[in-house]
Amino acid sequence: MFGCKHKFGKVEGQYQYCEKCGVARTVPHEHRWEIINKFQRTNRFTKPGDFVDMTYVLRCSICGKIEKKVVD
Repeated sequence: MFGCKHKFGKVEGQYQYCEKCGVARTVPHEHRWEIINKFQRTNRFTKPGDFVDMTYVLRCSICGKIEKKVVD
């Protein structure tokens, strides 16, 4: 048995559906990142208040994808 050779139709919201079997795929888009959380890493040998790097946890407001960015 072979799978469906998808024929995707018009875009509805964030998804595009196959006209034959109804499977959905997300539409490519430019992510709009929102900061969910941030973490500051410090080094015990540096002066108080100094930090090594900052880690941001981001979520796309369109598709919900989660990503981590580290800033030195």
